[in-house]
Amino acid sequence: VLILSVTVFWGLIIIIIQLIVINKDKIIASGIIKDQFAMGNLQADVHWTGYEFLIGVGFVAAITLLFSTRRIKQKQQIFGTLIFTLLFTYCTLLFIAPRIEGYSQRAAIEFYKDKSHEDCYVRTLGFKSYAHLFYFNLKKPANPKAWDDEWYMNGDIDKPVYFVMKNSSSKEYLDKYPQLKVQYEENGFVFAKRDINNAQ
Repeated sequence: VLILSVTVFWGLIIIIIQLIVINKDKIIASGIIKDQFAMGNLQADVHWTGYEFLIGVGFVAAITLLFSTRRIKQKQQIFGTLIFTLLFTYCTLLFIAPRIEGYSQRAAIEFYKDKSHEDCYVRTLGFKSYAHLFYFNLKKPANPKAWDDEWYMNGDIDKPVYFVMKNSSSKEYLDKYPQLKVQYEENGFVFAKRDINNAQ
């Protein structure tokens, strides 16, 4: 019962994700989601085939069949459960996770990758993330002041600084730091810039 309950739980998550994606325009229009950042995330244009829900359906069906067929011995049930769980996990990582990432942070990651070719600094405001350290290909800064967060906001910066914020908190930072100039907003993220000659 415990194994079947867990199986149905994870299978339903995949199915529900597919239903949300199919009806995302209706969900956005309904105003049921009050989180501004989540609304922005949901507006991302991510390609789905429409058959991803079969991963959840197949997993539930396979495990149910294992435990409802009396001819299958307990050892075979355990072995089968492990195999189907591995297949479910692999398919989820291969087909579901990248698409979820498309909603949650792809806009920011593409921004980091784009700025990795420019001589600049990239910072996040209002949320913790290590993504910019990796995708921006951050190297040890030559200027020792680059370790000071306040320097990026009000100091005598030696090259442009780009800031990534969530749309739910961006107004607070833009009002506090008028030297930050918004470049654009995409999928819940606001991208701003402070130029070298842009004093407070």
